[in-house]
Amino acid sequence: MKLRALGVFLLLGLAACSGQVAVPNIKVETPAGITPTSGKYAAVVQSGGWQLKTDPSGWTCGAWHFNVDVNGPYETAMRDVLTRSLEKVDFTGETYSPARLKELGYDAQIILYQGNANSSFGVNPGFFTGSANSEIALTVTLAVLDDAGVSAQHTITGKGTGKQDVLVCNTIGDAVAKAAQDAIQDIVKNSLLYVRDSLRERQLKKMTSSGKPTS
Repeated sequence: MKLRALGVFLLLGLAACSGQVAVPNIKVETPAGITPTSGKYAAVVQSGGWQLKTDPSGWTCGAWHFNVDVNGPYETAMRDVLTRSLEKVDFTGETYSPARLKELGYDAQIILYQGNANSSFGVNPGFFTGSANSEIALTVTLAVLDDAGVSAQHTITGKGTGKQDVLVCNTIGDAVAKAAQDAIQDIVKNSLLYVRDSLRERQLKKMTSSGKPTS
């Protein structure tokens, strides 16, 4: 009977097919204890680079792939969490020079560049259905600029997994969507912590260099 189940999935996977995955927006909650960072900031959240092709990692449904656009949900979540985590933030489409930042009255500019991204899925056949597993990994580069130049720079990763019981190959897209949401949740939370720590370190250096008390 297991061979029969394997045959069902193999048969459904013979024809080359693709699916389009819709990723719902998510809200990323700020970790407990985080209060808005004081100051006025400009922010660039790059988007458009994460239109991913999700390829199979095994032979079951091996002729399928799924296209998943992570850009919109990621940008929405990142902008939302930065708005709630900073005292004042303006989103811009350009990177400002140190002189321009000072002229506009910004304490610093936060820039998040999209980096590498990977997406895959696999299916473990069962008796009547299979278990689809999807994994997505995202990378961003964070840069913090101020009137003195680059204040901080970090490479940040986020990973997500999604599972779904499937009877036919085209429903694997549900697992891919869950993995995408999970990866967005992870990359946005991780980025928020790096932004917070980078801005705090910057403020501490400014106070130390000016001779002002740090507590």
